[in-house]
Amino acid sequence: MEPEINCRLTRSILTYLERQKEGRAAQRFLEALGVPAAHLTDENNWVSYDFYRKALQTASQVLNDPDVPYKIGQHAISKESIGAAYVLIRSLGTPLGVYRRGRDVFARFSKVSDLTIRNPQPGSLTLINEMRPGYPPDPAVCRVRAGMYAAVPAIFRLPAAAVREETCQCQGATVCVYRVEWDESATGKFAVWGSVLGAACGLFLFLALHVRAPELSLVLKGSLALFPLLLGFTLGRLQDLNRNLSVNYDVVLDLQREIEDAMKLLEQKYGELRAAHQELEASYRTLDRRASELSTLFKASLALAATLDLDRLVDTVLLLALEELGYDRAMVLLFDPDRRVLSRGRVLGASPEVARRVEALEIAVDREAGAHAMVVATGEPVLVEDLREAGVPLNQAIVDALDTRGFLVVPLKAQDRIVGTLAVDNLRSERRLTKDDQRLLMTLGAQVALAIANAASYRIIEELNLTLEAKVRQRTQELEASFAKLQELDRLKSEFLSSVSHELRTPLNAIKGSIDNLLDGAAGPLAGEQRTALSRAKGSTDRLVRLVNDLLDLARIEAGKVELTRRPVRLREAVAEALDAARPLAQERRLRLEFTPPAEEVVVSADRDRVHQVLMNLLSNAIKFSPPEGRVWVEVAREGPGMARTDVCDEGEGIPEAEQERIFEKFHQVSPGPGGKRTGSGLGLAITKSLIELQGGRIWVRSSLGRGSTFSFTLPAMAGA
Repeated sequence: MEPEINCRLTRSILTYLERQKEGRAAQRFLEALGVPAAHLTDENNWVSYDFYRKALQTASQVLNDPDVPYKIGQHAISKESIGAAYVLIRSLGTPLGVYRRGRDVFARFSKVSDLTIRNPQPGSLTLINEMRPGYPPDPAVCRVRAGMYAAVPAIFRLPAAAVREETCQCQGATVCVYRVEWDESATGKFAVWGSVLGAACGLFLFLALHVRAPELSLVLKGSLALFPLLLGFTLGRLQDLNRNLSVNYDVVLDLQREIEDAMKLLEQKYGELRAAHQELEASYRTLDRRASELSTLFKASLALAATLDLDRLVDTVLLLALEELGYDRAMVLLFDPDRRVLSRGRVLGASPEVARRVEALEIAVDREAGAHAMVVATGEPVLVEDLREAGVPLNQAIVDALDTRGFLVVPLKAQDRIVGTLAVDNLRSERRLTKDDQRLLMTLGAQVALAIANAASYRIIEELNLTLEAKVRQRTQELEASFAKLQELDRLKSEFLSSVSHELRTPLNAIKGSIDNLLDGAAGPLAGEQRTALSRAKGSTDRLVRLVNDLLDLARIEAGKVELTRRPVRLREAVAEALDAARPLAQERRLRLEFTPPAEEVVVSADRDRVHQVLMNLLSNAIKFSPPEGRVWVEVAREGPGMARTDVCDEGEGIPEAEQERIFEKFHQVSPGPGGKRTGSGLGLAITKSLIELQGGRIWVRSSLGRGSTFSFTLPAMAGA
């Protein structure tokens, strides 16, 4: 919404509705627009031209009066709408002066049109309004202008002006032309001359006050200088009234009330200005003191943060108390919580003898009286302005050592723990210690206590660091020895697996061959039970052979001894070969194996035997976990730039989401369903993952319970294939 119309104009609409007797007219107006009253009455706000037109239309609808815009325009020039500026408008002397000045005022409240004055003379003129490009003319806006032009003479107790709209942009004209005529017989020129003379006297009074009373503010001087202007205008107006009998006695009374109100306002403002001036001076003094205190505290924080040495910290605090805060003497006593004593005293600003006596002080907090013991016990400061009128018990040893008349003691407290006391007094300056000193010193004491606590902690940390460094070195040596031992154990494990696997493979192959010969009838015909038993033995032997092969593959992979022969591999051929090898197993479980070859040939750079091994592992798992009469299918497609993807999908029970991240770990097996049992060794997918990654690809799984699983892997695609 562009800021085009000042809310002075919308305020006149709202105030007009509020003075009507139609009950909730103003409330219905605000509800229809959906804007709070505070926004429409604040002259600092602006609204769009379209909103202003809508507001005029809404006001007419609420009051059911098509001539409401004209009445709103008249109301906009009333004293109720203008407010305090009404008197200043009257100072223009005549309606003609208001019309002339109104052109500039009008431009401050509206940015949608331009106003031009033609043929101005006492009693008549011509006003021309031209809408700026982009703003359509509106009959309601034209009527508001006419109402405002008609109401101007009423400011001077004259009859309303006669306004005739000769041409209108709403009717196709290029501009709106208003002929305005009024009766000015009751006006005169004495008010103008009185205003001029009053302005001259006011200027003289302002200059005199500026020279004779420079301590007065410009606002007060200007307010006092305004009085001659008002007085001159009033005297001139009274002369006009004497000469023009058309203006009745009410004008005089009104002007008198305005002058009285202005005088009362001036007196009130003068009193407020004096009070504000005094308050401002007090605030300046307070701010100056606070600024000095903040500067000192800032310096203290910098100085205290610069060292972690306890003795240097104490010396820094004492020096700040004397040089920055202006005390004659300052003393710090440190508290030993184990022994419950104040000792290790340091004092600055005292004689060497007094300093030695303070350093030798040792105050038992729980047994001895005195301000310092009380501060430690209660955690609250103690201010003694005069020892002769002290309201607290005193430690005579300290009194004798310092020979003071009054002092201030504050606790050095960090995180509710007392670490000592800070005391100051004045001898030479004889400046009395006050609550302001107590407040400032408490703030400084908190900083000091924290710095002392940090210094003590730092010393403890240093000691702990030395111990920790020794333990870390020892632990590092132990870990290095353990790591070397683990490496040796891992090497021995791999060698053991490889050796055992080789040792197992030979007898297993012999057993397998013998079983195959028996099943083929090499030893004669077999009875049904014999064949069944041998078939079971053959199945167990095949599983042992696969387990041994998996262990050997795993051992070679972990040892980094897997040799890959990279060459172009057509995935269409590799998948078809793997499906042929897996078809007998699928037929046993009554499953359909499906493969839709890709539209274009997909060639990858890989080890053909290892690709076959990966496909067989994935197909075997898919067949194993698929229900009878189901299907297993394979899809091949390109996967981004330079990669090819292969998907092996099934319609099995699916893998729980919690186990999908661990499915490729060694020896991990998916938890079986109700009544099921774990099958396999848990090595197939781990080996598959390692083989895919060794060839520059990756493998992952997508699965939903009851909807099956999809194992996907990628391999580098050959360029141009």
